[in-house]
Amino acid sequence: MRHVRQDRKAIELLKSSGKPAIYAWTGNLAFKRTRGKRFNRLSHMLRDEEFLQFCAAIGWVEVNWAIYEAQLMRWCQVTFVVLKWRGILGKDKEMPRQYGRMYRFLKDAFAKVPALSPFKAECLEILARGDSLSETRHDLTHATITQMQSKDGKWTMENRRARADGRHTVKEVVFNMREFPAISEKLAVLGRDALHISDRIYKTFVVRS
Repeated sequence: MRHVRQDRKAIELLKSSGKPAIYAWTGNLAFKRTRGKRFNRLSHMLRDEEFLQFCAAIGWVEVNWAIYEAQLMRWCQVTFVVLKWRGILGKDKEMPRQYGRMYRFLKDAFAKVPALSPFKAECLEILARGDSLSETRHDLTHATITQMQSKDGKWTMENRRARADGRHTVKEVVFNMREFPAISEKLAVLGRDALHISDRIYKTFVVRS
């Protein structure tokens, strides 16, 4: 019997030495180390295809928005450093870095700076498209899900925004997975168009200078 028990232990070691199953560490094994089974439901959710699709959709929004916002930063750098435009910046005269300030700065610059006139129509149109998607992007980035399962493909989320006085507002957001293909296409095209403009602006102002 002693040898049988030893053989069983050897088999278990061989089994555990193989490649771990997906989510084995981040899912079940990690949660089993905690006391009780309060994370057991969440570990099963990590295996749920619908939940993973939801996470992938949010990630898609983030990746493509980051591409777009990076182009706004490049446009701001050229306008601020090369063209030395200050426009609506006010007393601090610092280059804008947050989306809202970049949007307002660039909208003003493309409307008023003569050197940017060849890009004016296209860039203002791209900025308008981006701004129409900005609230949706903000909600999907900062809102939190209220439950770990969707209802008929819809995820209910809550976006709680803190105000300067310490209070907050609450906005309910519903993310419908059936509407995601349309949003994803708009974001992909937005980033692509902004990249093409960045290349032309770079060749016009940076390479020449």
